[in-house]
Amino acid sequence: MTVNVHRRLFALCAVGALVLTGCAQELPQTEAAPQPSEHEQSPTPTSEPIPKFEVPEYTTDLDLTAEEMLAAEEALIGLQRYIFVSEQVMKSGGEDTLNIDVVSVGDAKEGLEETADDFRNDQTVLFGKLVTQDLHIHEMDLGQTEKKETAISACLPKETWGIRKANEDESEADYEDPYQMIWTLQKHGSTWKVSLQELYSEHC
Repeated sequence: MTVNVHRRLFALCAVGALVLTGCAQELPQTEAAPQPSEHEQSPTPTSEPIPKFEVPEYTTDLDLTAEEMLAAEEALIGLQRYIFVSEQVMKSGGEDTLNIDVVSVGDAKEGLEETADDFRNDQTVLFGKLVTQDLHIHEMDLGQTEKKETAISACLPKETWGIRKANEDESEADYEDPYQMIWTLQKHGSTWKVSLQELYSEHC
C-alpha cells in the first residue's frame, strides 16, 4: 500500500492484506524458500513460508492474447503472495517483515514498511481474514521494453477482518466495511510484484 492509501484505509478502520476465497486456491504445498539476499534474514519462529497459490478466478474486459493471459495468471499469483505477506505483517503487529522485499517494490514496499512501523507503534494487530472477491484485470501492458505491468482490482467484503489493539479482546472489536482496492503489479525477472496499492472505491 502507499503511505497515503494506508493512512486513509486506517482512518476508515478507526486505527489501519489477504486470504483469498472463491478463488480456486489450495494451499497444501509451500514454495521452496528463496536464497537470502543481503536484505533478507532467516525466518523467525513466527514467520510462515509463502504458500504456493493456484490461479484464482477472475474477469476482464480485455481481449487477451495467449501471452497476455499467461502473464495475467502469473500476476494474479503475485498478488496473492503480496496479500499473504501483507496479512502476516499486520497479524504480527508489524513484527513479521521478512518477505516484504519478495512480494513488493516501490511505493507498495514503502507502504508495507510504514504499515509495520505503524502497527508496532500503535500496538495494533489484524484479526480475521482479508478476503478478496471479484478479481478483475483492468490493464495489461507487456510493452516493447523490459517493463511489464498490469492492474488488478478486487473487493474486500465486510465482516471478515478488522484492526484491534493488541491487548483488546477480538469479541470487543468491530469488523470493517467493504472496500474495493486496485493494485499495480510489475514483473521483475520471473516474478510479478506489487508496486502500488490504491483505494478504488469505498463500496463494492
